[in-house]
Amino acid sequence: MYVVSLTLRAASCSYSQIPGVSLGGGGLRNKTPRHLSPVHDSQDTPSPTKPDSDIVGEDGPAADLTTRSSTSRHPSPYHHSTGTPDTTNTAEFFWDEENDEPDTATCDTDTASPSFLRKSNTFTPNTGRDSALDKFILLKLHSDPINGHIKEICNTIDKVVRDREIDAETGKALLVPHPMPGRFYILPKIHKEGNPGRPIISGNGSTTEIISQFVDFHMVIQLPSYVQDDMDFLRKIEEINALGPLSPDTILCTMDVSALYTNIPHEEGIDACRAALREGKEVGTTPSPSFLCDLIQLILTLNTFTFMDNTYIQIHGTAMGTCMAPTYANLFMGALESQLVHSFEQEPLVWLRYSYDTFLIWTHGRASLDAFLRHANLVHRSIKFTSHISPIQIPFLDVMVTLHNNTLHTDLYSKPTDTFNYLHWTSCHPHHTKRSIPYSLAFRL
Repeated sequence: MYVVSLTLRAASCSYSQIPGVSLGGGGLRNKTPRHLSPVHDSQDTPSPTKPDSDIVGEDGPAADLTTRSSTSRHPSPYHHSTGTPDTTNTAEFFWDEENDEPDTATCDTDTASPSFLRKSNTFTPNTGRDSALDKFILLKLHSDPINGHIKEICNTIDKVVRDREIDAETGKALLVPHPMPGRFYILPKIHKEGNPGRPIISGNGSTTEIISQFVDFHMVIQLPSYVQDDMDFLRKIEEINALGPLSPDTILCTMDVSALYTNIPHEEGIDACRAALREGKEVGTTPSPSFLCDLIQLILTLNTFTFMDNTYIQIHGTAMGTCMAPTYANLFMGALESQLVHSFEQEPLVWLRYSYDTFLIWTHGRASLDAFLRHANLVHRSIKFTSHISPIQIPFLDVMVTLHNNTLHTDLYSKPTDTFNYLHWTSCHPHHTKRSIPYSLAFRL
């Protein structure tokens, strides 16, 4: 048996609640917590402290893990506080009863091969972005929390039914009859060096499956930079060309967020959704932004899943696999990009975004573009961009954009790893699936 530990990096150590999670009882007790030296949050000077864990919490609210052990002589370091946040910058651990060593369980997302969840007990602080925020941050659970999760969801739904935001029939329809934990798997990114993995938690049959669908249905809001698909992007390129020739100094650039879903802080993501919902919904309409944000909180914090016969819970970011995740991430990026673009002295001529991929046209010279990209990576602690720059041509989605005679031209783009393999007609796939393949290929052309 091993205990997953959590290192607190941020100065604020007050936590919002993850209901139904218990790390106490059954022989698992929090022994005397070890207080470490402060972990300094500095961009310039790395902390000399070397804690024993590489799971690092986010700034501000993250998780309230209430220990229910009656034998412990010390209060839980994760006990929820309603007073002034603790600013002692200490790291405290739950201990393994048998070998007295804290362990962590993490899964690299963009930094290693997609093989398996690993245990580690090393962490080296660095400047800039936390190394642990490149990982899929989770806690191993030693008891099944589903009953507690069901109770939390029922309490939330009961309240809005009593307030007549939704009717009883709708409230009942939001509950999953026989819920189970999500299932974890990894999709290899075969087009990237080292084949890093994209962590997915299948939410089918989970406690939050239906409320996630409900939230996603009511949270679709159009953003100025939004690109729906390839065809929408091509239409926008035509609109740009219709405005006349571009400047001779025009530079094409694409920006990609590294591991966006797993790096969105819960509080900031919910705040972005709340602001977008309030702006996009008329006052008095139901369901209210407050109710939808309560459901988002449940979806983010009740996301237990199984892997190799163990149960885990993700404590940072959102899981790819829950229905509302793309819309949630899109609204968060909408709020972030507004801050990013308008806080720099020069703005892109064009800024278009599909999820975490951004296409921009820059007309202020290469030096100022480099400065803008550096600025983009300083705006947020955990959201970092990689970029590609060219004055001639650049791929975006399935489109190759070429700049010729100050005009944009487009062509089909295929990744180098595309094998162009398609289903044989004798395959047992449904007929509508096989019939759609020739149409979709012709449509791309």
